[in-house]
Amino acid sequence: MQWLHYVGKGVYTLETFKHEALTKGVQRAVPFHQLKNFEFGTKILLAFHTKPCMADVFGYFTVSGVTHALPEKAAMLLQQKLRVVSEQTEAAGEAVHRACGNYVVACALVVDETMHSIVEKAKEACAEAGVNPAEYKWFLTGNFVEYPEVIRLYNQPFRRGYIHVDVPDTFVDYEEDKATEKDLQWILGYKRRRWLSKKRRAMFDPEQQQLVEY
Repeated sequence: MQWLHYVGKGVYTLETFKHEALTKGVQRAVPFHQLKNFEFGTKILLAFHTKPCMADVFGYFTVSGVTHALPEKAAMLLQQKLRVVSEQTEAAGEAVHRACGNYVVACALVVDETMHSIVEKAKEACAEAGVNPAEYKWFLTGNFVEYPEVIRLYNQPFRRGYIHVDVPDTFVDYEEDKATEKDLQWILGYKRRRWLSKKRRAMFDPEQQQLVEY
């Protein structure tokens, strides 16, 4: 069994997603309650869903980080609870523009934690801050690896989030990246886009070599 995640066609084309993933890394939303299902180093297949019931898998990412959009008090309490290895000060204040949404990086850390410990410490921090972590955005991040050609999985219904699928031996022949660092990033002002017009999606095309600010 392998984890699989569908990329939304309302925002991305195959080329725009690959370009963004190769230049900025993969960042995919995950419900807070699902974080405990993953570990650093977990491999997640990426696919577009095609009719009637198929998954066109074009690559994968290996989980190397977690991004959250908690309010300031909860974010500061969480940081105090974490075993911080280093702080990536050069990332602070960076405005990031993705096809799926924009945000500003408030803080970026390398931590010595498991996914389970991050989840438990986030629960503690949010309880102390009087907020519910499930009400805020969380993301899994990692480096993108593209398959040489799209691999089609049949009899795969569309489901949001992350699902387990049976995969052929083709998938296990590729060398899997290992998560050498465990990143935790705090972002501010996240503005999600559920849909882009064809004209605006074209502005994210790799041939443009730049993203457009909205």
